[in-house]
Amino acid sequence: MENKKKYVSFSAAISITLTALVSGFALSFLNDALADDIEANQIKATMEAISIVIPDVTEVEGPIEAEDISFYKGLNASGEVVGYAVKTFDVGYSGDVNILVGYDKTLEFITAIVPLDHTETPNIGSKISDDEFKNQFNNAEGFLDFVVVRKGGDIHYGEINAITGATISSRAVANAVNKAGVYIKNIEE
Repeated sequence: MENKKKYVSFSAAISITLTALVSGFALSFLNDALADDIEANQIKATMEAISIVIPDVTEVEGPIEAEDISFYKGLNASGEVVGYAVKTFDVGYSGDVNILVGYDKTLEFITAIVPLDHTETPNIGSKISDDEFKNQFNNAEGFLDFVVVRKGGDIHYGEINAITGATISSRAVANAVNKAGVYIKNIEE
């Protein structure tokens, strides 16, 4: 009886190992096969977001890559600069929160922000994509150092209302916007 248990345990271990190897190879193959499509979809999503954060954009120059930031220049049909966009990230509750921050052509004001991708908790941290949260950044000074505060009191200049139950996610967005502002400020200097 004991030999039968050893045989069953051994064959189960072999079966699990083979299943893991085949699954690993299959996932690796799929990742390689779909890498170009994934990249194309990410570029498409970024370009769509740029059209949201830079009004009247018809042509985009960039990206210019610098560390963990991508910089884009938006032009209108006449070739005039109509705004800028900075793609950056910060670490949220469940992983990286990638956002795009739009600036007016003078680089003085934020036009809008768009969270590009994240893995924040559905219906809690994912509310960083809701207009109620995002719109707090609209028309704010581009170099402002945003601070996240919990809801309840009066909001002062430079303060952002945290999403209830998602302070870490809210702070990640504010930190990413701050990082974009530092980059923009260094461009001007």
